[in-house]
Amino acid sequence: MQTVWLPSGYTGGTLNSTALYNSATFASLGLTPGTYTSGFNSGLNADSITINVQATAVPFESDALPIVGAAAFMGSGLWFKRRRAQAKANLNFLNADQDKSI
Repeated sequence: MQTVWLPSGYTGGTLNSTALYNSATFASLGLTPGTYTSGFNSGLNADSITINVQATAVPFESDALPIVGAAAFMGSGLWFKRRRAQAKANLNFLNADQDKSI
């Protein structure tokens, strides 16, 4: 038999709650995704409880997006720096050629 503890003074209605467990799996917690309903008491005191166990996937992209964005920004900065250095080297080369022809 399992026990469900309710808040003091609870007289009925809907209770909502969420629990997050880091570094745990459903298997390690002994849970299987699904909806579970259990009834208790009878007659006028009859009630039930429904527990919904859901798996929520966290997409990899949400974790990687800042890293990929930073890498792209840094890579574009290095690319522009290299292009500017090449342009400057080409300009120096052209100026050196003009000095020789004078």
